[in-house]
Amino acid sequence: MLPVTLSSFEPNVKHQSLSKLTKRKLNILESSTAFSLTEKIEILLLFMHKKWIAEVDIGLKRKKDSINALKQLELPWHIESYDGPYVESWIQVGANQAVLDYVTLRRNQLSDLESGILYGFPLTHVLGYVGIIKREPRPPASVALYMLAGTYSASFQGDEIAYFERIWQKLEAISPAIAKEAQKVFEEYRNATPSAGA
Repeated sequence: MLPVTLSSFEPNVKHQSLSKLTKRKLNILESSTAFSLTEKIEILLLFMHKKWIAEVDIGLKRKKDSINALKQLELPWHIESYDGPYVESWIQVGANQAVLDYVTLRRNQLSDLESGILYGFPLTHVLGYVGIIKREPRPPASVALYMLAGTYSASFQGDEIAYFERIWQKLEAISPAIAKEAQKVFEEYRNATPSAGA
């Protein structure tokens, strides 16, 4: 048996409830000008419980609007930053407060495996991304793969593609408006990239 290091993280039980999507929240999300299309998709995936963390860019003009929209959506968030060669700030959003607390506590210790799982990728996808199993990058052949996927594992690519397609079908049923906007962006990408969808 592998050695197990017990986590020092003990979530507040009150913070474990997952955010629920209501019609009001969906209307706020769909009509918001505070979020980019990608951010809307990530936030919708949080509500669908297919993703556990997401980020929202906070350019100077967007910070106040983004925070107000997140408050209306009743999602837990906090402002995060990175000091490296340059300073970057964003809003970290969680599916619940416990996830956000965990990510904040372990920010400098999260492995690529943990991050991949928190971002909602299938385990084989994450293992391929980090190079534990053989990976096989390929251009996205559908809007689902364009918006949701990344680097596939070589051996489990078919399962991963099917997973992303199923998630997209559910997203499309919940928000045809966001899915339609995403389809338009994908078509623009495909028209501008000759090898896309091949």
